[in-house]
Amino acid sequence: MATSSEQVNESLTSVAAISQEASASDEQVAAKAEELTAQIEEVSAIAQSLAQQADDLRQAVERFRLEDETDRTPSRARARQSTMPAAKARQPVAVAAGGNRRGYN
Repeated sequence: MATSSEQVNESLTSVAAISQEASASDEQVAAKAEELTAQIEEVSAIAQSLAQQADDLRQAVERFRLEDETDRTPSRARARQSTMPAAKARQPVAVAAGGNRRGYN
């Protein structure tokens, strides 16, 4: 039979081993927390950069508005309409009446 001092010694050895395992686990948790913090900071920086780029793009697009403030017809469409010959502007009679482009129903 084991003496009481041997039992105490085994218990202390067991407690020491468990303590070392817990310490190693704590270190792993701390390392993962630091890694996660770094990733969150990186994502935050990327999000701020994208927000700034989106704002810059919005400002650049505002300079190239194609619509007149009083007329909602895009300026390119107005230009095409004014240069389009009258014959091309009209559809064939058969198409307007519900037939196909060749004039057949």
